[in-house]
Amino acid sequence: MSDARLVVRLRKTADALERVVALVRRRAFTVRRLSLAEAGHDVVEVYLRIDEAKTPRDRVRVELEKLVDVLDVRDVTGDPAVRGARELLLARLHPERAPGSQAGRTLQDERGTVLELTGSPEEVDATLSRLTAEGALQEFVRSGEIMLPWGETGKGKRRQEDNDP
Repeated sequence: MSDARLVVRLRKTADALERVVALVRRRAFTVRRLSLAEAGHDVVEVYLRIDEAKTPRDRVRVELEKLVDVLDVRDVTGDPAVRGARELLLARLHPERAPGSQAGRTLQDERGTVLELTGSPEEVDATLSRLTAEGALQEFVRSGEIMLPWGETGKGKRRQEDNDP
């Protein structure tokens, strides 16, 4: 399985994200993960992880660049910062089936045990698979992948004016 990773910078307008999602749907791009984050004044970053075996990254990039609200599209597949992509998992465990030891931090609330885990997307996937197989998983939510593709390994540091309100 070969995944490509793209970061799409959009103008923060009412329809910008809708246009991106509609394009992905119309073109039937195989998206494995999609995350969204504010990236400064009037700019939003969309992080796409696509299955390159089914959808060539250059095709996705070219199609996205045609959209009016897209400022730029960066292929960060080989960027060392991508290897540092992280994800947050919060999982409520069945009280009677919760495993004794697991990665992450466990919290107790009025409804039982909550597992909090930060790790690579692969680590989160593996933990979810294990908890499901053990019958310990009651419900969960994950943040989606986050990373810092604009760091020292990128094509330049984020300009200060991008971060000013």
